[in-house]
Amino acid sequence: MVVFTLRQITAIFDGPIYQVTNQVTSAQLASPAAYVFATATQAFDHYASAVDMEQYPDSYEKAVLLGTKFYRLPTVVRRWSNVALMNDDLATSLRRLQSLADELTAQQGDLIVDRTIVIQGG
Repeated sequence: MVVFTLRQITAIFDGPIYQVTNQVTSAQLASPAAYVFATATQAFDHYASAVDMEQYPDSYEKAVLLGTKFYRLPTVVRRWSNVALMNDDLATSLRRLQSLADELTAQQGDLIVDRTIVIQGG
């Protein structure tokens, strides 16, 4: 079974600007690099799918060396103009990472689910 450990950190800056850091701190039976970035701009592009996990390298340097359009990293930091967008980012990252874990687990032939999720208010 694929397991990801996700750390989510929020911060508020003058503006106000609401920052979210999503970091996969560990992974079991998969790479922790679950966030896809465009090689040309080094900007976050999308959440990884199982295909992305196989297709794109897990560093910018490897992407440049291989000439791939995208690469993956375990951390993405984004800034938002309001709390609703920040909260949506938190929920979406959690949901997409869970979906990726399910997809990779099914791909590996393990359809048994044994899941514990800790949800903490901030």
